[in-house]
Amino acid sequence: AGKTRLATELADMSREHHRDGVWLVQLAPVSEESGVVRAMAEPFGRFDSHVLDLPNERSAADPVERLVERLQGLDTLLVVDNCEHVIAWTAALLDTLLAACPRLRVLTTSREPLGIAGEALCVLSPLAMPAPGCSVEEASAEPSVQLFVERAEAVDADFVLDETSVAGVVEIVRRLDGLPLAIELAAARLRVMPVAEVARRLTDRFRLLTGGSRTAMPRHRTLRAVVDWSWSLLSEPERLLAERLSVFPSGATPFSAEAVCADERLAASAIPELLDSLVEKSLLKVADEGGLRYRMLETIREYGVERLAARDEVVAARTAHARHFARLAARVEPDLRSARQLEALQTLNLERDNLLAALRFLGDSGDANATLAMAWSLCWYWAMVGAHGEAAWWLRFALDVPVPDGADDSEVECLRLSIETVLLLSILAEGDNPNGPVDAETVEATRERAGRLEERLDEYEISDPPLIAIRPMVAYFTGNVERARELSARALASPDRWTRAATRTFRAIIAENEGDVDSMRRDLDASVDDLRELGDRWLLGSSLACRGRIRTLDGDLERAVSDFEQAGASLREIGSLDDQYFVGLRLADLYVRVGDLDKARSQLSTIFRGGGSPWAPLDMFETAMELSIARLQDDLDESDRLAERLRTGISQLPDLSPLHGHLRAVFMSNLAAYDIWRGRVESSEPLLVQAYQAAVPTRDMPIVAIVGVALAVFAEALGDHPTAAEILGAAAALRGSGDESDLEISRVTSSLRSALGADFDAAYGRGRVMTREAALARIDPARYRSGALTGG
Repeated sequence: AGKTRLATELADMSREHHRDGVWLVQLAPVSEESGVVRAMAEPFGRFDSHVLDLPNERSAADPVERLVERLQGLDTLLVVDNCEHVIAWTAALLDTLLAACPRLRVLTTSREPLGIAGEALCVLSPLAMPAPGCSVEEASAEPSVQLFVERAEAVDADFVLDETSVAGVVEIVRRLDGLPLAIELAAARLRVMPVAEVARRLTDRFRLLTGGSRTAMPRHRTLRAVVDWSWSLLSEPERLLAERLSVFPSGATPFSAEAVCADERLAASAIPELLDSLVEKSLLKVADEGGLRYRMLETIREYGVERLAARDEVVAARTAHARHFARLAARVEPDLRSARQLEALQTLNLERDNLLAALRFLGDSGDANATLAMAWSLCWYWAMVGAHGEAAWWLRFALDVPVPDGADDSEVECLRLSIETVLLLSILAEGDNPNGPVDAETVEATRERAGRLEERLDEYEISDPPLIAIRPMVAYFTGNVERARELSARALASPDRWTRAATRTFRAIIAENEGDVDSMRRDLDASVDDLRELGDRWLLGSSLACRGRIRTLDGDLERAVSDFEQAGASLREIGSLDDQYFVGLRLADLYVRVGDLDKARSQLSTIFRGGGSPWAPLDMFETAMELSIARLQDDLDESDRLAERLRTGISQLPDLSPLHGHLRAVFMSNLAAYDIWRGRVESSEPLLVQAYQAAVPTRDMPIVAIVGVALAVFAEALGDHPTAAEILGAAAALRGSGDESDLEISRVTSSLRSALGADFDAAYGRGRVMTREAALARIDPARYRSGALTGG
């Protein structure tokens, strides 16, 4: 990476510090020991004659001795360039010279150290690279981009780094690992093709990156020649190991290198030393990432794969790699639900690209059983890190691998059923669908299919803890509440403590949707205790957050804050970003409830520090909460600004599944309350109607209750106080609790009590005892308006 250029620049800067000059020794053309000595002596033929006068009358006969005699007493710097191919001879000679010549200094360039006493290493990294998706200004600050632009302008006077070209330039320098020569060769291609085409054709970089300077050494004229030169310096075992390591997209640990690369041609016992040798020769770099790890530049990896392909050994190497990482995924998966969770997550995060490469190879090879098993092993990991889109893609990939004709493997069929069931659950719970928005008809069809698949699992002996625990949720989301109860009872009879704790957590989430607060309390207290002892931070975070919501409804705000803070700490440990955002929002809401608006704003700032969340609608939650705070502070200008931002956000929401009606319901209810607050009561009505229509298909009663509260505020504004109180009670029936610490509920309750006096309790009580069907009808804005206009 620019060793010669840097060395000559340093030499030029050092001239004034060396009385007898700075001299360049080129070893690139040298191929034998005697040539090293001649090359080292050659510059001194240009010394002034008085410098060549020797103190002895007779010069030494040995060339090395003569060179020592010439350099003794001189204050000089030797720049010895390109030592790697004659490293042993060069090291021996320089060791002799430095010992005999006290004022001699040497600067060498090499792809590996000399290994002599007194040597100080300056390891050159590739040029710093910009992040993907960065701006023109950010890209321009990075040396790799600066070099590309400089060389691009030299071959194309019209080239400009701007919004049109920056993505291509960033892709080029990143895919070329920030290697200066590769970047220069890529920039030279702009003579004949645009930036985007150069980036696209880097999949065949060795064919593309040719045509370097005619005056450069042959090995610097093409990218292939550069790497060929490095490869030629390796021993046969080093080459073989380097080539096999090229199938590791995210690097190798010493253990995985031995597991994948060792065979009868390459002994496992030799691999540690060979790894160190490849590091010394700059073919690998060492990283300390939770343990020793060896990484290879992408350019070197591609070359290594080419070499394997030339010998028909790619399939064998990738098969060994895939089998190793499939075993790793299966071995680590149970640890994700134990006190070893953090260690397991770190392993899977570091090996993520290796794992996905292995999964891809197994699928492309047609090994349905291995592909399904590995995909299933990664399911819980994907759920924990919030990689829902990635999970859905790979699970579908695994399902698409054809099972050989005539195969009758119950294990494979059970895996297929399990994976398809989880996929359908993700559609029902997350609204994930590769074919676009999920309409109401698709939702019902998905529910029916998920129900049939879930029931078919009864044909098999299920021992997988996550599957046992989530089956009740599948049944619930398909609308089969009785089966959900039956499956929960089965799961709670499991001898596995984690299965029982997870089942209680998931059952509490179902109970929350149903507005069954008492059941939530019983399950969550038990599951929190179990999960603490088991060490599962992720599920503990979910359980604590769920319990925090109950305590919020109970008005026990101090303990609710404690639960959410503990949940946030657990989720931060494992890096579950999506869950952290929602926990943070709940904490901000609690601070609003206790009247600490400054702390609420500080919490929001902490959550969204860095310019927004990974999921755009979360930013709208921030806006909605800031709007509530501005209203509490009677800040009209700020409220108007935030309301307009929220209104714009709603209009730009993508077409989502009816199952994602949570977003529209919450945001439109918030806007409706704002319009009423600003005296625009009539304009709030369409928002309420749309909010209700969005909320009901979610089957999430606390969300539907939010619309009910907004409708009660609407009725209060119209002066219809008895109906407003009854609607408020119906909302509490759906939620399963009064939620009196909510400031909007508290305000409207106080207002209605003042207006109705003793009649408030009777009106509220009528709503509070309603069945779900009656309560849903009572808070329907369309029915309310019709009834209000007719005196009903």
